[in-house]
Amino acid sequence: MQNQAALALDTPVGAREFQKFLLTKQREILAVVAHAHELDAAKKAALKALPTHYAVSAS
Repeated sequence: MQNQAALALDTPVGAREFQKFLLTKQREILAVVAHAHELDAAKKAALKALPTHYAVSAS
């Protein structure tokens, strides 16, 4: 932070602004985790489907 004195967490306004900042960061983190979960599910489905594409005949 360039000007830590401007943050002033010991004031009601500063504390409120910091809370808004933390909530924004939490939303960003949740979005990243949700995206990773979706990507994981898609990759898991793709890997599960692979054996059907590479079936070996028993001749």
